[in-house]
Amino acid sequence: MKTLLNALFLLLLLNPASTLAQSGHEYSALEEKTVNYKNWILNDLKDNKPIDLRSVVQGKKLVMVVYFAAWCPNWRFEAPVAAKLYEKYRAEGFEVIGVSEYGSRNDVKAFFGPTGPPYTECPSLSRVMTGTKLLITVTAN
Repeated sequence: MKTLLNALFLLLLLNPASTLAQSGHEYSALEEKTVNYKNWILNDLKDNKPIDLRSVVQGKKLVMVVYFAAWCPNWRFEAPVAAKLYEKYRAEGFEVIGVSEYGSRNDVKAFFGPTGPPYTECPSLSRVMTGTKLLITVTAN
């Protein structure tokens, strides 16, 4: 009984401390904004035809833009995660756009194999937009 009372006393003593420990963290509030960025038209990996990225994200609730290099060891672990997220949530308005950097179109095709990624992939964005900075934000409908 004494052990139980000690444990209860300790719990009551530490509870306010854990609450205070969380109050010092800063969290950014989510804000929904409409931002009229330039309309990017890039060539798709699958058929090398121009694709209007604004039309790809039209009506989507969440868009994840993934920048990667096919030769990067980390991407070998991240690529399956991006594909699984896309497959799991695309019906709910989730879109993934892959942008490959630092490699040729053939390197990217070899990485993904003959079927390619399940999501939109635009290779070599830096070669299309030399000297341009691109800011991507995530918005909710």
